[in-house]
Amino acid sequence: MSLISTFWTINTLEINTLLVESKPVEHKIGKKPLLPFIKQKTEMVFPWFDALNKYAQEESTYQHSGMVMIDFDSMLSEKAESIFNLSLPEARLLSEYCGGSTAIIDHRHEKILAETIENVSLSESDVTKFYDADKKLNNCRFDPKDILYAGEHLILWCSKVTPEKLGILVIG
Repeated sequence: MSLISTFWTINTLEINTLLVESKPVEHKIGKKPLLPFIKQKTEMVFPWFDALNKYAQEESTYQHSGMVMIDFDSMLSEKAESIFNLSLPEARLLSEYCGGSTAIIDHRHEKILAETIENVSLSESDVTKFYDADKKLNNCRFDPKDILYAGEHLILWCSKVTPEKLGILVIG
């Protein structure tokens, strides 16, 4: 199965609530054993997606594999700075909770990210050179147009981030 990239916005004041409600919890399942030396079975519940749906708004749908976004970020980080380096520290906690990669961008950092993407101005030949330098096999390469679209989609997402709203990117 391929990784999925989802783009969200959330009210700045609700990020802490999202993080608290996203924390994995252990639940006891089944009946309590009759014998005292047998432990009751437990399972871990990962409520991060439900919390994200509750507190955040999913923005425009990204139609490509999350791996396209990862490749775009790798190209971006070679020429400027990774999306994840511009992310707020809270993203590390959300990444831990969801088992994927997350970036949380505030208004100041969205401007930097959008300007960085525009200034780097990647072309299809840059994508091909990136794959050639990385010695990726042809069946492990994405269409250069899809890679460039990842940058366009990131700029679109950045435009939704305001002083009152944070942007959340989840790849997983």
